[in-house]
Amino acid sequence: MHSLLKISSRISVIPVIHGSADSALQVRKCMLENEFDCVAVPLPPSFQEDVERGIDFLPMPMAVVQSEQRHFYEEWTPDHDADEPTEPDHRVSYVPIDPCQPVIAGLRIAIGEHVQREFIDLETAEFQPYSASLPDAFA
Repeated sequence: MHSLLKISSRISVIPVIHGSADSALQVRKCMLENEFDCVAVPLPPSFQEDVERGIDFLPMPMAVVQSEQRHFYEEWTPDHDADEPTEPDHRVSYVPIDPCQPVIAGLRIAIGEHVQREFIDLETAEFQPYSASLPDAFA
């Protein structure tokens, strides 16, 4: 593993582009060429059981979908009429289980090699992604 990817003698990082088959292949290569005690992925812990179960069904792509918690407490304001109908605020979060997802590729290898896995992202009610559309070399 390149020294730039090592934070310390025990911690390494692999930067990825989500949805990129090239990144997924590099993650796979890195995982198979090196030994790791644990693999940490940028997903909330509430997704771990279902994502790992979904990996068992690969190469068939699927998604793990979770409803976000609804907020039942609403602060009263003079402008808000209690009798007004409110639109339901139903949102979902999802994780695509696809062999071309680098995070999924890393988890797949970790499961196969019996490496401990940790889902370390925060549980949030509303996720604001930072993304860009980039071409995929295999598309």
